[in-house]
Amino acid sequence: MSGEQVSGANCPSCGRYVGRYEVCPYCGARIKTRISIKVLFVLSLVISCVGIFFIYYAARTSTAPTIHIQDVTGEMNYARVRIVGYAYTSSTYDDIQGRLYFSMVDENWTYNEEFKTYTIMVFAYAPTARDLVELGKAPVSGDKVEIVGTLRVRDSISLIINDPNDIIIIREEPENVTLEIIDYNWKILLGKSVRVMGWLVGLDNYTTFITADMKDYSYPDFSLSIYVPEIAMRWVGKIPKIFVGDKVEIVGNLWEYRGAPEIVPWNGSSIRIVEKLSPTNLSTILNNQEEYVDQGRIVMVNATIVGYDASFNNKLKIQDSSISGSKSVVLWIDFGVWGELNETIKEKLNTFGTHILVIGTCKFYGTSFEIAVCDTSWILKIWE
Repeated sequence: MSGEQVSGANCPSCGRYVGRYEVCPYCGARIKTRISIKVLFVLSLVISCVGIFFIYYAARTSTAPTIHIQDVTGEMNYARVRIVGYAYTSSTYDDIQGRLYFSMVDENWTYNEEFKTYTIMVFAYAPTARDLVELGKAPVSGDKVEIVGTLRVRDSISLIINDPNDIIIIREEPENVTLEIIDYNWKILLGKSVRVMGWLVGLDNYTTFITADMKDYSYPDFSLSIYVPEIAMRWVGKIPKIFVGDKVEIVGNLWEYRGAPEIVPWNGSSIRIVEKLSPTNLSTILNNQEEYVDQGRIVMVNATIVGYDASFNNKLKIQDSSISGSKSVVLWIDFGVWGELNETIKEKLNTFGTHILVIGTCKFYGTSFEIAVCDTSWILKIWE
C-alpha cells in the first residue's frame, strides 16, 4: 500500500480506497472524517493546561478554614488552614539559608493536649522569606497576625507560609501611654499598639538584639523594659544610634517577658531620639542632687580630675568651670568597671588635671552624693 493510501481512508460501504474524500466517488457513501493524532495531542494538551490552571486557582482562592491551635491533630498534616493570633516571639531571619521563622499563639491562647503546646512555629523559606522582610511583613513579638499556611504535623506542629500575601499584620493606631499607665494596666494592654516616651537608663547591645530600660523622670517609681529584636535592628527600618541617657519615643507592641511588661518596637524606624544626652554643669547637678537621685537620673559631665582616694583608686574627685575652690563631686567607678580598664587608662584617671567626658548615675552613698559609672562604655573620652 502506498504512503498516500496509508494517510487516507477506505469507504465503509464499498471498501474501495477513497483517500481524503468525504464522499465516496464510486458509490456515493459519506466518509466519516478522522481526527489526526496531532490534533488530538494539541487538544489534550490544551485541556490539561486549563485543568491544571483551574485546580491551582481553586486551591489559591478557596477559603482556608479558621482553626485554633487546640484543633490541630495528627491527621491534619498538609492541610491548608487559617490561624489568627499573636506573634509570641519576634521573627528571626537567616539570610544564608533564606529562612524566616517565629512562634505564635492563637487569639484565644488555646492549648493543644495532643502536642502539649499553646504555640506553633511558623516558617517561610526562600524566596518568600526574603519577600516578607522586604515588604516589612516580618512580625515582632506582640503583633496580631492572620496567617494562611500549610500545616506540618509530626512530633511537633508548624505552619508554612507559601506566599507573602498569606500573612497579614494587624497594627492599630498606637495609643499614647505613660509608664504609670502601663505599670497599672499592662495586662489589659497586652498586645496593644502603644507610643511611650522616656529616658534610657540602661542599655545592652548583644549584637543580635538590644535590651534597655526606660524611665520617665516625672514618674521615677515606674520603668519599662525595651526589647529590640534583630529583625528591627538589621532588616526592617533604620535604628538610630541610641545610648544611655537619651530621651526617646518608641512605637511598638506592649508584650510580656517573664511576668513583666516590655515594649517591642515595630522596626528600627519606630525608635525616635527626642533629645540626645549632653553635658550638665556640676553646679546644676549639685543644686538638684536630691531630685536627681530620686529619679535615678543619668547625667553626662565634662570635668577635670582634681583628686582621688589612695585607698580606692576608682573613687575620683572632679570639678568643672561651674564650681571652684575646694568644692568637688565624687565620681565613683564601679569595681567591676575599674577591673576591666587597662593600666594606661587607670593611670590617666589617677592623674591630676586629666580631662574626662563620662556618663554616670546620680546616687547617694550614705549621706554623700556621687556620680556612679556603671559600664566601661560610659567613659567616653580621656585627654590631658
